[in-house]
Formats: sequence, C-alpha cells, structure tokens
Amino acid sequence: MGGLAKKEKEMTELEKRFQKSLIQKDRLIAWYSFNGQLLRCNLNFKQKNTRKNEIVLQVEPNEIYIMDLMISGNDIINFYIPSKSIHFKAILKNYTESGQLSISMPYEVKEEERRRDIRVEPDIDIKISFMYNGNWYTRKTFDVSAGGFSIVFGEQEKIKVEKEQDIGIIKIDLLDRSIIAKAQVATIMKLRPFLLENCPYGGQRISFMFTEIEPRDRAFIAAYINTYLTFEDSM
Repeated sequence: MGGLAKKEKEMTELEKRFQKSLIQKDRLIAWYSFNGQLLRCNLNFKQKNTRKNEIVLQVEPNEIYIMDLMISGNDIINFYIPSKSIHFKAILKNYTESGQLSISMPYEVKEEERRRDIRVEPDIDIKISFMYNGNWYTRKTFDVSAGGFSIVFGEQEKIKVEKEQDIGIIKIDLLDRSIIAKAQVATIMKLRPFLLENCPYGGQRISFMFTEIEPRDRAFIAAYINTYLTFEDSM
C-alpha cells in the first residue's frame, strides 16, 4: 500500500474511533505545554452541535480552575482521549464559568506514539526548599514533571522574580528521597482572586525548569509520574 493511501486509511480509522468516543461520551484530557511542563484537565464529551459545526465539552467540576489557567490567552487547545489513544487539537469557540467548552471540530488528529515528559498535580505532598534573597522557602509543589515544577504563592507572600532567572540549588523531598538540583524560572502566571481555594486574594504561580539534575533523580521523578498516570488511566 502506498504511503498516501495508508495515511488516508489511518485517518479514516482514527476518525471512526473519534466519532465512537464522541457517541460514548468518553473522558478526555485537555493539556497545555510550556517549557517542557504541562497543565492537564479532565473533561467529558457532552454533545455535537452539527448546525454550528462544533463540539461541546464539560470540565470536571473540581478542575475548572485548571481550565481557567489553561485557556488564559490561548485559543488552541490540545486534547487526548485515553480510551482511544487519540491526540487532537481544536479551536476554543466559547467557555462558560460553569466549565463548559465549545470547540471546533478536531484537526491534527493522530494516534498516541509514546508518553512524553508531562507535568501532573501530585497526589502526595512534594516539598521544594530553596534560598532566595536571603530567605529560606519551603513550599508544596502545585505540579511536577521530570523537567521542572510549579509553586503557588499567595498575594501576601509573592516573590519578585523574572523569567529565566536562576534560583540556584533546590531540594526536592519526594517519597523517601531527597533530590538536590538547580533550577531557573520558566514562567510567571498571575492568579485572580478565588481562582484557587488557598489563594482567596489571588497570587502567583511560578513554574521552574531544572537546569542541573542527576539522571537517576530525573528518572526517579519520571517513574513517580508514570505510576501516577498509569493509576489515573485505570480509573
């Protein structure tokens, strides 16, 4: 079979699997990647609006705040359907405070190849300790990946940093292991009041990327994330 014919056949099969997922109202994951890190949010198919040529999705109620962060300034969203192993992109057409999304019909539909370095919200406390401007900070991570992590600071405890600023040595306490690494600021996101339950007055979410970390320590973090995702996908 020629390359073009094979590709057309694969796309047809993927489209059939996508339509089946839509009919079954499967769970899907929206994700947004930046600097090797990722926000992820669970949704469900709600309905297809043929007249408007769009699909309506519903965000899980306890994850609406993640979607609020994800769509800030973005009109293209990445999606993954675990049960069908399908990735696709879509254009955001409308979003409501109740977590309902209207998106365009999917494009760049493709089958999952392999898991990449992704960022998850940990189901256990992972503490990060570092020295900055003469002050010692110890915070729980908001999310973590093998490439970095995020920390949320309330409005009254914000720190002044700049993108690509080196933080120096940090200590990560994950499970029974203490990891020493170096990191720098990747992104700084301002949080609106009440966006997060523990930040009623707003604050900031700072994402850091590792600049130096032992391969065995990066592998340890990746193993934790892989275990987390495997458990999530089995739910």
